[in-house]
Amino acid sequence: YKAVCLHCHFGELWQQQVLLGIQTLVAVLFTVGFQTRLMAVLSWYLYTSLILRNNWLYFILDRYFYYLLFYACHLPLAERWSVTQRTIGKPPKSHPIVVN
Repeated sequence: YKAVCLHCHFGELWQQQVLLGIQTLVAVLFTVGFQTRLMAVLSWYLYTSLILRNNWLYFILDRYFYYLLFYACHLPLAERWSVTQRTIGKPPKSHPIVVN
């Protein structure tokens, strides 16, 4: 797992603080909706790296959050909840609501 874990390669306190700052910045950009797909992948990777580094602090809710970030990488979140979509000027696609 050390080949995948970015947090394992940087062990000093200031390096961990920089990685946490980058992870926080990516989470804020993902929440705002800037480059949503890219930020979802980066957030998932950094969160996976953090969990691999601190596996003693791995709880069941972390697993659910990990799954949600993985699904967010594949969902079309940028169509509705994206700053990038709003700046382009295109209206969001309206999909018909089907109730079975």
